[in-house]
Amino acid sequence: MITRVFFGARRSDLTTEACLAHWRGTHAAIGARLPGVRAYVQNHGVLSDGRFLLPYPGFDIMPELDWDDLGAMDVAIDSPIHERDSIDDEANFIDTARTGYAVTTRAARGRSAERRCEADHPPAAGPECLLARP
Repeated sequence: MITRVFFGARRSDLTTEACLAHWRGTHAAIGARLPGVRAYVQNHGVLSDGRFLLPYPGFDIMPELDWDDLGAMDVAIDSPIHERDSIDDEANFIDTARTGYAVTTRAARGRSAERRCEADHPPAAGPECLLARP
């Protein structure tokens, strides 16, 4: 399993809530349509009075997308859904000059990775699983 983790800072003219609302709605629907994606998880920082509870980490969004292997990830990243829809939509809510990503393999310890998507993790307190395919 290959996991691509993306980091993006919100546009300076948007509140944190407005950025996250767009990410949870419009952009999440695009991410879930990427070819071959096995899971799409949004990690939401905990907010207090519209600000992150902990010191600002330099980014507002951090999704994780899983594919079976690098080849499947490359097909998705080169697809029109990513090249056209996802990248074009990013300008609607993030500062596209302040992004980064990592390609990783996941080594879950203790709780299994699948358990992260269970209903006992509300979106405000933990990852929000938007797609999980067997």
